[in-house]
Amino acid sequence: MKVSSLLTAFLIILGCSGETHFGSDHEGFGNFPETPIPVEVAIEISQPYLAETFTLRQASRETNSNKDPVTWVTLRDGWYHIVKDNYPSYSPGFYLKHAVKINSITGEIIEPET
Repeated sequence: MKVSSLLTAFLIILGCSGETHFGSDHEGFGNFPETPIPVEVAIEISQPYLAETFTLRQASRETNSNKDPVTWVTLRDGWYHIVKDNYPSYSPGFYLKHAVKINSITGEIIEPET
């Protein structure tokens, strides 16, 4: 019972923290907190969906960059939002649309929304 109570408290604190962490495979993920599912594992889990995120994001814009795609990760409210994109932005909210979501505690996957 004690372990489940501690896990529940941890989930509530993590989910309500409201903190956002942001990084890319070019810049690194050193600012991400330790979670049961580390950012590197979340990226591995997301691999089957990254091409789809890139295609969806490209289709949703009028103009696109010709730069090489980068993996962008935003950790918000206990979920990793992971996309491939070649359009540079330093606003974490920019990379939430069409992201594959990976729960940082359970590893649950939510596929990109079209």
